[in-house]
Amino acid sequence: MLTRLATVVAVLSLLGSAAAQDRPATPGNPPRILIASSIDADGNLELVSYRTIYIGFDGSSYNNRSLRKVSLKDVKISTVSGKEMSVEAARELLAETETPILASSWKTPIPKFYRRLFSDDALLFVFPREAPLWKEIQDPSRPLGK
Repeated sequence: MLTRLATVVAVLSLLGSAAAQDRPATPGNPPRILIASSIDADGNLELVSYRTIYIGFDGSSYNNRSLRKVSLKDVKISTVSGKEMSVEAARELLAETETPILASSWKTPIPKFYRRLFSDDALLFVFPREAPLWKEIQDPSRPLGK
């Protein structure tokens, strides 16, 4: 009886592993899209964000731009195609302009599943912990304020 049970378990295990090989791998978490403006002299990535400021009760509002510094300690920088890059090289590419970048968390490179969506030379920042988040703009249609 016990031998029969062991045989059934072994056969089911083999069938399960064969079926798993036929299935595509899970896509993993998608990379996050952020906007970077530069990398400062201390090696911090400067991320751009916007928030809508509402004025008074008449519905007037505008979008306010702000910068947030994020440490690049232990962050791996590369292109989507996998070409590794130094902080200095990434700093030159950003060159004080707002640039969309990709970020992933927990030292996870961008899964192949998503690579076809991005240009091979897009910058990818692989964070050792949770990557920064983009906060939705409440009203993107509003003009940029002072």
